Amino acid sequence: MRPDDIKVLLEKYYAGETSLEEEAILRKSLTTATNIPEYLKADAELFAMMNALTEESTDQEIDFGSVQATKTTPEHKIMPNTFSWTARIAAGFSLLIVGVLAGWMIGKQAADNSDVAELRQDISEMKQLVALSQLRKESASDRIMATYEIKKLDSASDEILDALIYTFNNDENANVKNAAADALFKFGNQEKVRKAFINGLSRQTDPVLQIKLIEMLVGLNEKRALPGLQEMMQGENQIKAVKQKAAQGIGKLI
Repeated sequence: MRPDDIKVLLEKYYAGETSLEEEAILRKSLTTATNIPEYLKADAELFAMMNALTEESTDQEIDFGSVQATKTTPEHKIMPNTFSWTARIAAGFSLLIVGVLAGWMIGKQAADNSDVAELRQDISEMKQLVALSQLRKESASDRIMATYEIKKLDSASDEILDALIYTFNNDENANVKNAAADALFKFGNQEKVRKAFINGLSRQTDPVLQIKLIEMLVGLNEKRALPGLQEMMQGENQIKAVKQKAAQGIGKLI
């Protein structure tokens, strides 16, 4: 199965729209294929762990009611080291198993709309857990891929936003910082995102990111950024392009 076909099928799977046959094809493609592209490796690891967990539970009778009752919601804590990330990912894999089993029950027992909504919420939470784990990877490309996945989400938890803001402020790679800013902009209606962008005017030093921040704050019509833009325009060490962009931003916000 071609990587592009796998990606399309993955999108259907995470949206809860795949049939049992398609899920079997997807599982086989991700767990048996060689030379998996970099952007599919996280998904391949997920399905490999899902298979392992499924094999361990094959001989046990599953009580769906108890599974749903014991499912927990991740605590919201700020990066970087206030929680066991290994435990978080294990929870994500367990959540995926619950989602697959719940999907089977929905197909077999014609569950009502509330059950479908709950399943899709579970899948969304699992995707956020995976993205959070990717933001902790040593590889800059992995961290950038995590920001791309977050941009696909319809909503983001406080924990996702805190992790993105931490990456935006502290990542050592300029490209990762830029990618984190792009992902944050999607959730620019959130107060903590707007504050992070305003504070970024004085703490970010990369000219490309500085110009991006000015454009984003103007796009958000964030007038509280005016003092920071004024300082940026008058800064002795600022390059001419950034000063000009700051001046343009002031003119649009006034």
